[in-house]
Amino acid sequence: MRDITIVRLIPESDHVDTVASWTFAEWGHLHPGSTADSYREAFRRECGEGGVPSVFVAMQGNRPVGTAALLAEDMDSRPELTPGWPRCSCCRSGAGRVSPPA
Repeated sequence: MRDITIVRLIPESDHVDTVASWTFAEWGHLHPGSTADSYREAFRRECGEGGVPSVFVAMQGNRPVGTAALLAEDMDSRPELTPGWPRCSCCRSGAGRVSPPA
């Protein structure tokens, strides 16, 4: 098994479509009216050189196997949880979600 590395996702990355589709599949039901396209555009806005928001991808070689995003606010219904905790949609790696510290 190859090592997994974590890289920052940039808007121009070839992996934006893949990562956005994973996240939409995992969380889209919580946002009625959202689409795979709207998630993809949101990902492009959340990607960047640093700071918040940020999107990261777990890579196994040249293949993305998971993702996490750091957001200022992740749940409109729980504003007290700001700043946002990492949101993780781990795919194919068998890992779970990241939970906020107690």
